[in-house]
Formats: sequence, structure tokens, C-alpha cells
Amino acid sequence: MKEPWESKAAMLVMPGGRDLPYVASMNGEINRRIKAWVQNGGRYLGFCAGGYYGSGRCEFEPGTVLEVIGDRELALFPGTCLGCAYPGYSYKTEDGARAAEVAVDRSAFGIPQSTWKDDPDRVRIYYNGGGYFLTDGFLGKQPAENSDVAVLVRYAPDVSDPRDRSKRVANAPAIISCKVGRGMAVLSGLHPEYAWDFLAPSSYTQPFNQQLVQLLRSHDAYRRRLLGAIFVHMRIDVDPDALLDEVASEHSMRILAATPTFIAPARASGVAPVATTMYALNSAATARGEIKVAGVSDMVLQDAEDIHITNARPGDGNRRVSREYQQAVFAPPSPSAAAMRNGVQLVDGDNVDRSHSMLVLCTQDTLPDTKETPRFDMKLAIKYMQEVKAHTAGSWLMYSDTTGSTQTFLEKNSKLQALLPNGTVNVATIQLAGRGRGRNAWVSPVGCLQFTMLLRHPHLKQAPVVMLQYLIALSVVESIKAQPGYEGIPLRLKWPNDIYAAMSPSNADVDSSDDSEASFVKIGGVLVSSSFKASEFTLLLGCGVNVANPLPTTSINKLIHQHNLRSGAKLAPISMERALALITATFEEFYRQFLLHGFEPFLKRYYGNWLHTGQTVTLVDQGRERAKIIGLCPTAGLLQVRSIDNPGRTYSLQPDGNSFDMLQGLISRKTRAMGLVSRAVSLLAFGAFGWYLVRIVLVSLQLFYPTLHVPVLKPHVALPPGAAFHAMAWQEPFKYEAAMYASTMESFLPQPEQFFNSSERIWHVGPESLSKRRARFDKKLSIALPESVRAENGTALYAFLFVQRAGLMNPHPDLADEFVAYARAALTSVRPRQVERKHALLGKSGEEAEDRGLNNALLEAGPWVPHGKTRLSWEIVLEDHKFPEWRFPLDLAPFVRVSKHRRRKERPYIPLLWENPLAARAKHWTPLTNQTQISQDTPLDAKSIDVDASLSGIILGWFRLCSYAHQGLNELSSPRALIRHSESDVDNLKEMVYEVNPTMLAITIVAMTFHMLFEFLAYKEDVSFWSGKSKSNLQGISRSSMLMKFASSWISFFYLYDRRKDTNIVVLLGACAGALVEAWKLTKVLSFRDFLPFARASKGVAAVDSKERSADAALRDQVQREVDQQTAWYMVRVCVPAMAAYAAFSLMFLRHESYISWFLHVSLASVYTLEFIQMWPQLLINHKLKTVDMLPLTAFLYRFLLTFIDDLYALVVPMPLIERIGTLRDDVVFVVLCYQWYKFPRRKAAVEKQKNE
Repeated sequence: MKEPWESKAAMLVMPGGRDLPYVASMNGEINRRIKAWVQNGGRYLGFCAGGYYGSGRCEFEPGTVLEVIGDRELALFPGTCLGCAYPGYSYKTEDGARAAEVAVDRSAFGIPQSTWKDDPDRVRIYYNGGGYFLTDGFLGKQPAENSDVAVLVRYAPDVSDPRDRSKRVANAPAIISCKVGRGMAVLSGLHPEYAWDFLAPSSYTQPFNQQLVQLLRSHDAYRRRLLGAIFVHMRIDVDPDALLDEVASEHSMRILAATPTFIAPARASGVAPVATTMYALNSAATARGEIKVAGVSDMVLQDAEDIHITNARPGDGNRRVSREYQQAVFAPPSPSAAAMRNGVQLVDGDNVDRSHSMLVLCTQDTLPDTKETPRFDMKLAIKYMQEVKAHTAGSWLMYSDTTGSTQTFLEKNSKLQALLPNGTVNVATIQLAGRGRGRNAWVSPVGCLQFTMLLRHPHLKQAPVVMLQYLIALSVVESIKAQPGYEGIPLRLKWPNDIYAAMSPSNADVDSSDDSEASFVKIGGVLVSSSFKASEFTLLLGCGVNVANPLPTTSINKLIHQHNLRSGAKLAPISMERALALITATFEEFYRQFLLHGFEPFLKRYYGNWLHTGQTVTLVDQGRERAKIIGLCPTAGLLQVRSIDNPGRTYSLQPDGNSFDMLQGLISRKTRAMGLVSRAVSLLAFGAFGWYLVRIVLVSLQLFYPTLHVPVLKPHVALPPGAAFHAMAWQEPFKYEAAMYASTMESFLPQPEQFFNSSERIWHVGPESLSKRRARFDKKLSIALPESVRAENGTALYAFLFVQRAGLMNPHPDLADEFVAYARAALTSVRPRQVERKHALLGKSGEEAEDRGLNNALLEAGPWVPHGKTRLSWEIVLEDHKFPEWRFPLDLAPFVRVSKHRRRKERPYIPLLWENPLAARAKHWTPLTNQTQISQDTPLDAKSIDVDASLSGIILGWFRLCSYAHQGLNELSSPRALIRHSESDVDNLKEMVYEVNPTMLAITIVAMTFHMLFEFLAYKEDVSFWSGKSKSNLQGISRSSMLMKFASSWISFFYLYDRRKDTNIVVLLGACAGALVEAWKLTKVLSFRDFLPFARASKGVAAVDSKERSADAALRDQVQREVDQQTAWYMVRVCVPAMAAYAAFSLMFLRHESYISWFLHVSLASVYTLEFIQMWPQLLINHKLKTVDMLPLTAFLYRFLLTFIDDLYALVVPMPLIERIGTLRDDVVFVVLCYQWYKFPRRKAAVEKQKNE
């Protein structure tokens, strides 16, 4: 689900099981994508757990140990799915399974009644743990406006209420259909996808389900028609023949047990080779089997599985294998409880749940007829294969109606593989465990030609083995298109070896040479496995291609049929047998040429059939670099692409499993690059942030103009010429009026009269002109609190605003007018209790003690009290933007209401109206009860709320900006956020967006971007400078400055952390990073020995003997020690007494939360004072040495730029006052440093002069 699937999916099916794993893995982005896809026309089908998951709320076995209760994020059906409908469910057994009797409401499907034939009204469907859906109609409620929920199937007998099993529930909805935007969701508590022959009768031992399999078998045709009707109802094409009654025969059921594999010579010439192979296969079966059947000598080849080898019985009309022998070999073992947990025997490509197979040796006279193999005619296939000119490919033909996997059977049975002739083809109609690329399963529907060819390929330099996968895929396409008249069949190749059909938007085929208007559907693929021994590769070329699949699957015959309709041709469909002959013959022709000349001669054919000529792709792991496909490497099969931005750079790419999506994008591994130039990290950082700024500007343009096409960005929506579109319903010139109501009702629907009678109109605006579209109206309101709100545990109070054209309010809004705009906002809410946490630490008065005791009591009583909102900011968008029909941007879709009436190609939408959630912050919520009251259930003291209300017209860009900001801030404060932000952090960001002047906001965003850039570069340069330093080459660097910087950075960080509720998280993280860097730098300057008494007393340890070092280094050490001693003298005699005095003053007269808060506050105040002089020792050293070459000047340059950005940053981003003042200190220091940098350019000459003095 994390890959791009939306453009290729016709339906999303969510299976049964447990819905909690779905919640854990798909909440968030995946659910958002699913819902948006469904709203834009997608289809969601959920069975059992998929039905729970698609509902707004899941209640599973409430009050039991299996209880699962909670809201569900997807909520395609807004109501509740309540289960289990029947008691007795068990995760580990089938004890809760039933053949549930259900009543089908045929009229709700909207399909012809003839579809149902003479089916009874009540049918039996497999049930195990599903629920029923609490729709409005089922609950006896009036369906909500625009409710599009239909009940398709109900439980026929009464089910029990999971909340109280003693209660019976009649007509409970079992399958429902919900319209979601332009799409549809069908949710089912049943399993209509389960057929009777998927189930094991031995698993059902309860009195109510012992006859489950028999009941489901008798109703299987009805079940299939019900499932087909669901597909038709969801607008999925279904083959009408699939809904007919099955003919009761041996092969009419889905055979889930393997069948014999018949093998016969197809193209082998000469009697001797055939006789040799037959003798080898017969002789390989050396073990005698345990099966006793009259007339059969059971001989077994003991390979990875026991292969029973027998000769086909001769005689016209005889079965080639007796039923008794076949049943004895394939008698299935008892499946484990784990494998049968869901009623389906689990198999996979490497562990098919059987240990026996059968190989039947046939001659031309003993081939099975269509009675024994009704879905594939071996005689006809061999006839076609002998007509075409080929010898090796398809030399022998193996066929099984049902097998585990054609590829796995040959791959794991190495003894059998060694005996088979080169070119042997293994074909099957149904694979129980077909294999795809990677770990994918290959679904094997009837009509898909699936085969594996055994090929022994010599190790030749000119014929690389890796290119054979391309050759077999090309053979499939060319074998069809090479037939006379079939040249226009739109078959294509997707790199590396997938076979696609080019489909037009109208679902008709397109011309073979033009893919500009086509969409693509995969109809085939290739899987190759290989082994190498004695200079020879043994290859198993697996291929599956849809040849004659029924609807809705796209197949070659469907393309032929559509081509006939389009062109008037009368091309015959291609049978499975003929397709196999054509593919193998074409492959052999290509393979012979490949052995001599490699893949080079086939490049032109390959390019003529592939999808990618001139295609632009995105290299995701190369920074989303855009590149153009230029070709295919004929020796390694890698895709060659050239960078668009840098034409001198090329890449060779290979696909990475399922994360590779050539039609939508590409995730690739870089293997070779030409013209690469080494670039510094700093330059890359500048480029990245420059592109980031450009994207900000471009995204801003699309916010304000959603249909604008920006070349470097994917447009949100596009408005094709002449297409149907949405336009704003209100047309100029006009006047409007607005009315605001206060009500305890959550909605004015479905009974608007009751709403208006019980609500109070508190504000009326208008009629006013809307010609300016920027009009703003403000009003100070006093809203009385009804008794129901003021009572203990009272109800909530809401504000409703209605905006309507003038003259229609008489006196209340006319809701019959579909163009009325309305919105709702909460006026009351339960919020955290406001408690003053600061107090005088040395306070002795009784009042101070009483306040502290009251605060503690309030915190213990409970953290939540009722609050009222004091600010309402209503905003309405009156710009007329046009959108393609039903293709609103995702951020606007939840707010858009569309008229039911159409004006030619125009369908009007009502103007967007909302209460801006960014306007109200924590300070705009006032407590409604006395904060000194201990109980939070005490009736409210306040009898009214004073509200500042406003109504203003805004532009669409401002609406979208606020909407995106609100969604982003909600994510920052959610528990799922990587770094969860506090309410004060979120309020600070709200203030930045909503209150700051737009110009100042734009400047701030740019400043914040450059702040992050320069901070990153400064840290990078700092680390780069210090990483190459040691204690022996740091002369001229002040250790006292380093110590003070280390102490100040950590004290600053701890202070900001203590005040984290008032500090932006970005500031806090920056302080933490700076403190860590300063700690690391200190390890470069000092060691533990520097703090020991004997180390400080020993000149030999404190400074290396100058005789062993240069005079330059000795001079720097001498100056550094003198300056550090002077700094220490001033610190002890001046700064320490001042800090002690301020600490005493703060302790006695200022208020703090705790002694720790007091200590951090005093420490930080002292640090900010000392930081003003902490760089002066270093500046004095620079002055005395007349040089700055001992400092990381690049890092200081970035710091210099950073400190002036901080000045602007401090004006906007909330932080403590003392932190704001600290930014001015850095400006002075950096001005002096820049002067020194300018003054001392000839550093070496200045040092020599100082040494002589």
C-alpha cells in the first residue's frame, strides 16, 4: 500500500482476519490516500475485518476478552459495525463459523432482475466473526441529508445483540453499499467470496455448523450470482457466463487438489530420441509405492516429492489414468488447524501442502482427450506445435489441469529435471501457488496461459544469459503481432519483461503506433530461475499471459475483439493451444539468432514494442532527479537514462522489486555515472535550500491559483478545454445577509424548525454588498449561557452562521435555497485547568501559603474545567475559481458543497465558509467556572460569554494556507508526531500565521530557512575545523572562552527546557545541538589531567616545553595564558559578587515554580551577562597576536550572518525576554571580530614581528 497503486487499481479489496493490524499499519497517510482514491471514483470492498475497518467505528465482542472497540480513521461508512452477529467466535478454531441464511434485497442493487434467474430470496453464505451495520434506517433514525447508504443483504433470522446476547435483533444489515464522493464502498459482515470447496468439512464440529459445507455447496450458484451482482453494482464488468449455473461435472468445481501431469513428445523428431526419453523416465522410478490398485504397478521416483510414474492406458475412450489410482495418489492429508484457521488450505510456492505427484507418460496414440483434460486439448496443442517450424522449444509437452506451480515443480525436483529433454514445456491451467517476481504470488485465473520452459543455455560471451528474460517477453508480443492482420493488436513491453496492453480511456484498444492517449494494463510477465554447472546454465523460463480470460480481466482475445469492433476486421480469437505453439516457435527463431549475435539485432524490435521511448522518469534515490530514457544495455539489460538537468550525466538502472514503477516513477540503484564532479557539502546545502525557497514560491502560486500549471510541479488539477466544470454558485452583483445563532444542538438538520425555535439569533449582518469581496464586519457579543449548559456536566454550546442572498431570511434562513452557506463552531469546551504554578520560594505570609495549598488542591481535583471561546473569526471565500468536474483539490474537498443542478457544462458550488481554527488560541478560551472551586462538576459561575466575532471575505489562497497550516499543526500536536509539540508551541505558530502581517510572515519564513541553513553550515564548519585539531596544535585559542562557552550553552539549554512551554521547539533543538558541539570541542582543548592539582602545578604538563616547539607556538601559548589569567582575575573579583547579589534578590522577591527553576534562571542571567565578555579574551588574544588564523573563520562567517538573522527571528518567534536581549550581545562581538579580520590580513608577517618584539 505504500507504493503507487491508485492509477492501476480497479477495486481495493480488504480481506478478513483482524482489523487491528490494518489500523496499526495504515493509519495516517495510507488511509488518506485510500479515502481520496475512493472519493475520486475508486471502489472499496471489505469482507468481515475489511468491513469493520471501513466503518467509522468498530465494536467487536464488547464486554468479553475479545473486545475491540474504537473509532476507525477510514470511515467510508460513517456509522458503527457491531459484532459478532452470532456468538461463539474463536480466533483459533472454526467453532463460530456458520452457513448464515441471509435475505437479498434485489431492488437495492440497481441491476436487471434477469441476472438473478430463479434464485430464492434467501441464500446461504459463509459467516465467521462478521458484524452488522448500524445504519440510520436500521436504528429508526431519519437518514442524514445526502446520505447514500443502501442495505443490500440482511441477516434473515434474528441475530443477537453483542452488547446483550439475551436480546434478539431483526433484519440486521449484513452487506451495505455507501457512496463516497464519486466512488463507492461495499462493506460485508459475510464472506461471499468463500466457495464450499475451499473448506474442509472436518473443521466444523459444532451442532450448528456440521452441515456447513453441504449447505454452501447447494447454494454455491446463488452465492456466485450474489458476488457477481455486487461487482455489477460497483460498476465492475463481469462476464455474463460466470453468473450461469455450473454444469455438474468432475471439472466444474475449482479443483484445489493437484491432478496428474501428462507428458508427451511434441516436436521431437525420430523414434530413437523419444524411446530414449521414455525409457529414462520409466527407469528412474526405482522405488515401489505403497498404493495398491488393481492393474497398476505403482513405481515412484523419489525426488523432492514422490513422483508416481506410470504409462497412459491405451484404447479409444479409456481414461489414461484410472480414477482409483488418481484418488489414491492425491488423497490430501489432514490439514493443520493453523492452516485451516480461515477455512482455506494455505499453500505457497516453496511448500505446497502435498508430498505426492503423478507423471503420466503418453505417446501420440495415448494422449488424453478433452473429457479427461477439458480445459486444454493436448492433441490440438501438439498439432499446432508440429505445424510451425521449431524443434527445440516445446520439444516435449507436459500438462496438468491443476498443480502447485509449473516452475516450482521443475525447480525443486532436480532428478526429474535432469531427465527431461531440452526445451520441455510444462503447462497448467490452474496453479495453486504460482510465483511472480520477488516474493509476489501469481494469481492463476482460467484463461491465463502459464507455462515454464526448460532451457539449457551454453555460457557464451556474445549471448549473455541475463538477456533471455527480455527475449522471451519479446517473443510473446511478436508471436501475436507477427500473424497476418494482427499487427495492430496493442501489445507492449514494460521494462524489463512485463507484457502490457495499451488501452484507450474509453476502454477500447488504440492504434499500435500511438500511445499518447493510452493507459496500460498488465496482462503478462516473465520469471526466470537459473543454475550453473559445467559451463552451462539450466534455465526455467516461466511465463504467464492472459490469452482468453473472461471479463473483467484484460486479455489478448479481448484486445482482438475490441480491434475487430474498431476496425471492422474479423480476426479470430487465439486459443490457448495455438498461443503456446506460436510463442515457443517465435522464441526458438529468436533464440538461434541470439546465440550467434546476442541481443543487439533485437533492440529495434524491442524498442518498437516497449513503452518507454523518450519517457521522462524520476530517480527517487538521486534526489528526485529527472532523467530521460535513452535505451537498453544489450549485454546487461540495464536501463540507460540521461539526466535532463545535467546532460553529461548518465545512469544505468535496474528495478528494485515492487518499488519500481515505470509508469509513475522509478526507484533505482545507481551503478554508473559519467561526468560526475566532486562538490562540497556547503554548495549542496546552498543548492538544496535555494530549491526549497523556489518551491515555497511555486507552491504558494498554486495555493492561490489551484488550476495554474507550474512546469516544475505537478498541477493539483487541470481544466481541459470544453470539459464540464464547477463554478461558484453566487454571481455578481448581489447583496447578502448573515445570521449567527447560538444553540445547544449539534446540527440544524434534520429538523430545522426545532433548531430555529430553540436557538437564539445573536448577530445579524446585512444586507451588504459583496462587490469588494474583502469586506469585514466585527461585533462584540455577549452570549447568554442556557441553563442546560450551566448545569453540572452540562451540554455544549455551538455557534452557527448562515450566509444567504438578501431577502431570503424571513426572519430565519431559507434552507430550501440550496445556495445558502453555513458553518458551525464550538463555543464551549472542556480544557485544562489554569493554575498559577509560580510562587515566592521564601514566602512566609499566610496568603502565600494559602495560594500554594489551593493550587495543589486544584491540581489534585482534576485537570479539566469548562471554558468558553472569546473569539470567532468567520471567513468566506467569494472568488470565482473554476474546477474540473468532481476534481477539487484534496484540501478543499471537505469544505465544498455542490449544487444538484447543472447549468449546461457548469455545476455550481456553494462559497466556502468556515470558522478559522487559527484565530482562537489558548488565551481566547476563558474558564466559565471559578478556578478556586475544587469540583469540576460544580455549576458554572459565568452566565454569559463575551465574544469578539468577525465576518470577512478572503481570497482562496489565504483559506488554503490556513487549512494546510491547521492540518500541519494538528499533526505536530498529535501523539503520532515524531517530536510532539505542546499547546503553547502550536499557539505560537498559529500566531505567526494568523496575526503577523503577510509581508512580515513571508520575510520570517525566508529568515527561518536561512537560519537553518547557516546554523547547519556553521556547525558543519565548526566540526570540520575541530575534528582535525588536538591539544598540541591549539595555540592561541582561549581555554577560558571555551569553558565559559561550554557552561553557558548547557545552562542555556537547561533553562530553555525548563521553560519549554514558552519556547519554540526549533529554538530548543538548536540549543541542544549547540551544547553537544561545545561539549565535544571542549574535549579537544582540555583533558581530565588539566583539572588535577598536580597537573595545574606542573609547568611541564600545563604547557609543553617551548624548546621542543616553534617560537610561534610558544608565543601563542604565552599570550593565551596571560589573557586567561586576566579573565579569571576579573571573573573572581567582579562578576562572582554581582551574580551572588542577583541570586539573593531573585530568591527573595521574584516568583518561581521551584528551586531548580530559580537556579536555572539565575544561572542563565549570569551566563548572558558573562557571554557578553566571554569572547573578549579571544578578541584580546587576536589583538596581541595581530592574527585570527587560529580560529575557524568560515564558521565565524556563518555565525556572523546567523546572528543578524537571529535579530529578526527573535522579533517573531516566541522566546524568553532574556534570550531576545542576548541576540544583541552577539552583534557587538561579531562586529569587532570582523574588524580584526579586516585589520590583520598578513598574519604570518605580523606574527614574526611580534616574536622579535
